[in-house]
Formats: sequence, C-alpha cells, structure tokens
Amino acid sequence: MLRNFKIFKMGAATVVEILIAILLPPLGVFLKFGCSVEFWICLILTLLGYIPGIIYAGEHAALSC
Repeated sequence: MLRNFKIFKMGAATVVEILIAILLPPLGVFLKFGCSVEFWICLILTLLGYIPGIIYAGEHAALSC
C-alpha cells in the first residue's frame, strides 16, 4: 500500500537534490541545469528573498525527477 506514494519511489540522489535546493537554492539549480537561465532566475529570486528562491529551486528539483 505504501509503495504507491511517490516519495518512496525517489532515490537517494533526489532527496539530496531537494535538501540542497532548500539549503542553497542557486547551488541546487546549478547542479541540475548548469549556468543557464534557470540558475540566474533562482539567484535573483534568492537575492530578492530567500523564500522565493527556495520555492523556485524546490519546484525545479522535484519536477525534473
């Protein structure tokens, strides 16, 4: 029954990516996409406010699994 939940299907690498995205949002996006538009958007959002950067990085870390 618990095997149907998505969190149990995630690997250890995905959990680490999400933790990095929470602690250092631009680094998490950089490790996933490199120095692309996504990184710069995340950096700007993090500089404007830490929470928007976390939300943006968390979405990209979770959705690109």
